[in-house]
Amino acid sequence: MKLILQTIRENWKEVLDKTCVGESHNWRVKKGSAGLDIPCPMSLTIPPGQKGFRVHLGVRVEPDHHFWLVPRSSISKKHLRMSNSVGLIDMDYRGELIMVVDNVKASAVNVLKGERLCQIVAMNGSQISFSFGKVDMNTERGEGGFGSTS
Repeated sequence: MKLILQTIRENWKEVLDKTCVGESHNWRVKKGSAGLDIPCPMSLTIPPGQKGFRVHLGVRVEPDHHFWLVPRSSISKKHLRMSNSVGLIDMDYRGELIMVVDNVKASAVNVLKGERLCQIVAMNGSQISFSFGKVDMNTERGEGGFGSTS
C-alpha cells in the first residue's frame, strides 16, 4: 500500500533524519511491521486534559486504500491516550495529520522532539510503502477532518 507524505514544517525532514532510524528516508519502518511510526515534530508539554498537535505531515492516499492513525503501545507509559482512539485516513482526505491526546495524569507530560506516539497502519495490515512528494490539498473533500463529512 502506497502513501505519499509531504513535509509541511520547513525543518521537518531534518528532524526525521536526526531522530528516526529505518531503511527508507530515515523513518522507523521495519521489514514485516504493519505500522509506520510517526515522530513528534517538536518538543511539547501536554497539560492535564486534552491537547491536539499537528504532526506537520500532509498525506495523500492511493485510490481504494485507507489507513488508520493509531497510538503506539508505548504511549501508555506517558499517561497519554488518543482522544478518538483511532483516526481514519480516507482515500479522499488531503491535509495535515493531527493527533489529539488526553493527558490522564494529574500533572503535565513532556514529549520530546522525535518521540513516536502514533503510527499509520494499512487497514488490510500490509506493510506501508511511502515516499515524500507534493500533496495537492485541492480535492472535493480537502483537508477537513474531525467530523467534516457529517
